[in-house]
Amino acid sequence: MLLLTTSAYFDTTAQPAVTSYYMVVTVDTSANASTGARTSAARLFTSIAWSSAAAAPLKRSEAFGTFANGKLYLFGGYYGDPYFTPTRRADAYDPATNTWTRIANLPRGLSHVGVAEDGANIYLAGGYPAQSDGTGQNFSTTAVWKYNTSTNTYASMPPLPAARAGGVLVRLDRILHYFGGSDRNRVDSGTHWALNIDTGTAWTILTPMPTPRNHLGGAVFNGKMYAVGGQSGQDAAAIYRNNVDAYNPTTNTWTAVASLPQVRSHHTASTFVMGGRIIVVGGESAHSSATLANVTAYNPATNSWTELTRLPVRRTAGVAGQVDGVLYETTGSMSTSTFKGVPVAQ
Repeated sequence: MLLLTTSAYFDTTAQPAVTSYYMVVTVDTSANASTGARTSAARLFTSIAWSSAAAAPLKRSEAFGTFANGKLYLFGGYYGDPYFTPTRRADAYDPATNTWTRIANLPRGLSHVGVAEDGANIYLAGGYPAQSDGTGQNFSTTAVWKYNTSTNTYASMPPLPAARAGGVLVRLDRILHYFGGSDRNRVDSGTHWALNIDTGTAWTILTPMPTPRNHLGGAVFNGKMYAVGGQSGQDAAAIYRNNVDAYNPTTNTWTAVASLPQVRSHHTASTFVMGGRIIVVGGESAHSSATLANVTAYNPATNSWTELTRLPVRRTAGVAGQVDGVLYETTGSMSTSTFKGVPVAQ
């Protein structure tokens, strides 16, 4: 126990990016103590020591995935097929052993999928499905899947109300939210739907995003959802965005917050929460010509962005996340590389 005589305390023993919890009480001059209040904080960082980890088994771009139960799950994506046919392949990376293990194939080849998790299950919504003859792809789907990390199996869930791809799926408590993306004609949408994981039989309609866009990132922090960057339009005609919007589920409203330092897209699977901030890894700022190595952090408490140590190489449409205060990025830019990033205490 520490007795403080100031209103601020800096915990020099706290590890960077790891959330610490504190019990705070106030004591008056007569030694009367208040009821304890529990609070949390994470030591911020700007420097990251990057190193190489075990390469993914298959080179990929536009794969999708997330961390769950301490492992990084990697699904689908393109693998160099000349017809842009998404693969069904899925793999899991274990940071504890620095090894990859192949897991059950997707029910269908997919890319551009929204992903969320609750620890036990990983939820997959929308995307570009492979055509039935195995050559090429369709530009959206209504399909929603649940992957059980314990049984290594997939189960179908209530479909999206309309076909989408390149949008964001997040989980806020026990509610899945899907927003943004594009339709079968690759026209952008700001639609926003929600589904109760436990009891929902159909998605409900909520307030749409202010600016329809695709290939955006998304995250949940302190009870709010964030839509980060993205692009309007497709390929060479795309207009890249730096918009960031926060959604309040209590009021069912979106509010613009601080914009990204630069326009950014193709970071759907590499946007995540770590140590009190939203982290965006890699992506691109123009079609086929401006792949990024930037690692950028948004602090909701100060409504500001900070550039962190860049990736060792530029990567777009990769998969990134964190476990136990360590960052990982894998694939993207049709590569197999995996990088491990350890925050450096300032």
